[in-house]
Amino acid sequence: MNEPKSLLSHLGEALDHYRAERRTVAAQQTPPEPQPRLRHLLPTPGNVIFTLVMIAVLLWAQSAGAVSFLAPRNSQLATSTGTIAYQGRLADSSGNPLTSTLNMSFRLYAAASGGTSLWSEQWTGSNGVKVSDGL
Repeated sequence: MNEPKSLLSHLGEALDHYRAERRTVAAQQTPPEPQPRLRHLLPTPGNVIFTLVMIAVLLWAQSAGAVSFLAPRNSQLATSTGTIAYQGRLADSSGNPLTSTLNMSFRLYAAASGGTSLWSEQWTGSNGVKVSDGL
């Protein structure tokens, strides 16, 4: 008895028949001459888009001041902001924090101890340092 075949069986047989015909035709044809493979040297569209987006981001970051692509000039290396951030706690001999305007001397040295100061500045009188709760 012949049992009816399912649709998948018919499709599988048709696919096998098609592949067999292609193998036969391919075996009868002469192989084409090899062509240079330049395709692998070309970037994909995704790579091109990614590269363009990265260039745009870097240009935006430079215009925003987050990134600098320019080498500093010698005159720029010698410039300073004019301030040094420093914070300490001032207390009396009992450890109580001070609140007052105090005269202070600031000095910078080239060595950890001893030697002459490279820079010094006095803050006295009305130009004294205002200290509040030891800070």
